[in-house]
Amino acid sequence: MKDKNSQRTELDSLLKNRHSIFEVEAEVTPFIEQSINTENNSPILLPPNRMNPARKELLKKELDSLLQQGIIVECESP
Repeated sequence: MKDKNSQRTELDSLLKNRHSIFEVEAEVTPFIEQSINTENNSPILLPPNRMNPARKELLKKELDSLLQQGIIVECESP
């Protein structure tokens, strides 16, 4: 059985050598559409998790990118 460090090294090597098969940018697929049926149940209301400003900005950029690519759409839920 391999130790974690050797497994990590092997994985890093695999990812570097085969980087072309892993997509950097996501693509929209017409085959899957996700929705959550809540029936008549109201969602649980929780305050947003605290996040440091740098991480919050990173999240905003990623969400903006996903919106521009059409992978996610804005919605207003109850």
